[in-house]
Amino acid sequence: MIPPHVLRINGKTNIVGLFGDPVIHSLSPKMHNTAFFELGLNYCYLPFQISKEALPAAIQAIKALGMAGVNITAPHKESAVNILDELSTDATILNAVNIVKNNGGKLSGYNTDVDGFIYLLENGFTVPYEKAVLLGAGGAARAVVLALVRSGIKKITIANRTVKRAVVFVKQLRDKGFFSGGQVEVINLDSNEVSLAAKKSLLINTLSADPVEMGIITSGALQHIHAAVDLRYIPPTTTFLQAAKSCGRPAVNGLDMLLGQGIRTFEIITGVSAPRAVMKKTLTESSEMDNRAKVFLTGFMGSGKSTTGWVLAKMLGISFYDCDELIVSAQGTEITEIFKSKGEEYFRRREAEVIKMIALQTQDKCVVSTGGGAVLQEANRTVMLESGLVIYLEVSAKEAFRRLQQYANRPLLDVTDPETRISELLQERIPYYQKAHFCINTDGKTPRRVAEEIFDLLQFRM
Repeated sequence: MIPPHVLRINGKTNIVGLFGDPVIHSLSPKMHNTAFFELGLNYCYLPFQISKEALPAAIQAIKALGMAGVNITAPHKESAVNILDELSTDATILNAVNIVKNNGGKLSGYNTDVDGFIYLLENGFTVPYEKAVLLGAGGAARAVVLALVRSGIKKITIANRTVKRAVVFVKQLRDKGFFSGGQVEVINLDSNEVSLAAKKSLLINTLSADPVEMGIITSGALQHIHAAVDLRYIPPTTTFLQAAKSCGRPAVNGLDMLLGQGIRTFEIITGVSAPRAVMKKTLTESSEMDNRAKVFLTGFMGSGKSTTGWVLAKMLGISFYDCDELIVSAQGTEITEIFKSKGEEYFRRREAEVIKMIALQTQDKCVVSTGGGAVLQEANRTVMLESGLVIYLEVSAKEAFRRLQQYANRPLLDVTDPETRISELLQERIPYYQKAHFCINTDGKTPRRVAEEIFDLLQFRM
């Protein structure tokens, strides 16, 4: 039987898109298509993976194809600004767009991040607050600052590791007429300074890391705040939010900001009031389902899968499995010995069993570090792609050799010229690694930095 919403698609259907790279895991298509169906609107929302090089042509295609409009997500929010015909006030101030509307061939850019956070404030708290402290000064923080100003917050403190970056942003806003008098100040992301500034304030975390776990603020200091917001929504209750709730303080995650952005997008594109209850229900169910997903890390030896996986699992508050460690535990001997005594083929069979077990039988949310050669078997690739998110940790041959020099227990590198062997193996495996949903380059980055990039990828997928 053909679903009712599919029957509605015809030559008059208005197409709405999502331009980004990647877009495979966005929650927006389901939320918007459900809303269109609820109101009986002849619209269809489709995701398009657009590279940086293809963005100008994709933007122009909005006109050529007669699309109603598109959402713009990472990494194109800033790049799209200079391609459009006109910008909204917020898009101009933030120098970023997340919506393009086709007004009869004129492309108008909007930024609804501010609207999203205002929606969160209005729906998350019953009383207004006079002071706010932001942890971080990235793109999301900038929109939050504007939202706070428009919400009547009288004093804003921005805490950032790089004070200069926050100061530059504040100056840009001051030059545009914001922050009269002593309305805003910038401090170091230091535990003592943050704890002092956060007293009787709305404390907002815009960082990818957890401020309590990072020691930026203590659970004891949270007793003195008014309320807490964590823009992260995976997991739904972070260590930071749980600590605030334990102190009896109101605490909310960032899901309502995502919802607020979606509502504004719907209304800008269609000109019709959004079915908010339906959109919230769909978004909440989708995010909860997504929160159950498994994350498989693939990549060459030396790409940092094990350490990155452990850090990422801790950030997400979920379990971590290392396939190699599980095999060692089950066999009672090291992998080097397994290769020597039973051969690589035997090891690959055991590896496939472990991956299948985690993918199909393990019910809990988890991050999984796979062996460097796991992707060589089609069965492994298929079961990982179908049961979770596969993220390829890319590493160059030169960087892999540098990292692996400290290890002497890599059986495939027990050769006369390991550097050449690394290059050969990597070239053989790259086509298989690239079948992953996402790719993160790890050269020159610490495992924590890579984990933060993956975390951001999983969190903000509007």
